[in-house]
Amino acid sequence: MLSRDLVRSYFNREAARFDAIYEDDKPLHQRIGDAIFRRVILERFSLVMNAVGAPGKTVLDVGTGPGRYPLELARRGAARVVGIDVSPEMVAIARREAEEKHLADRCEFVVSDFLGYHTDERFDAVIAMGYFDYMDDPAMHLRKLVEFCRGRVFASFPKRWEVRAPFRKARFALAHGFVRFYSRRDVVALFGEVAEIPYLSIVDLGRDYIAIYDAGAAELGRASRA
Repeated sequence: MLSRDLVRSYFNREAARFDAIYEDDKPLHQRIGDAIFRRVILERFSLVMNAVGAPGKTVLDVGTGPGRYPLELARRGAARVVGIDVSPEMVAIARREAEEKHLADRCEFVVSDFLGYHTDERFDAVIAMGYFDYMDDPAMHLRKLVEFCRGRVFASFPKRWEVRAPFRKARFALAHGFVRFYSRRDVVALFGEVAEIPYLSIVDLGRDYIAIYDAGAAELGRASRA
């Protein structure tokens, strides 16, 4: 089975549980488990929300899951946010939440493989949190993220040499899922294939690296050298 199909199957099953990570109102054992094993999910959410800034922005969220990033950005004043995910169950949650929160006029959610998604639009920010964990060929996906961005790309990469990595890999294998890990050198090399390293910053969040690539500044730099 292709990793894409494994990922779709896994997150269709786990959609409600994954969405609950962002909730405060949940059983004590889930709060404890999330605080220990999934704290980075909330940390990277906070980092991206503060870094993007929302008023008037257009944003593409790849691997949007239950749409938490688009919904919060729209709430903060983003003009338009598009969320893409291969899991119909995840997208169904996102669309329902957008309707309930009266944000559907600025949030669009699409069930699609990212490489099969086409648009002429370029976005102020492109987000891919918890996305490269599941890619067979990450360079193809990163290249497309950069092409769609006129501002900054935000992408997370789970660390290879991190104490929880073997347990996470085993958990996904038991659930018939797929996950991969990266060293810092891997992340830099990956961006070196498709972008310009001087415009790349990497933030260490413990379990994950957060790569921030300034595609807008890179484009201006190329124009000034032309």
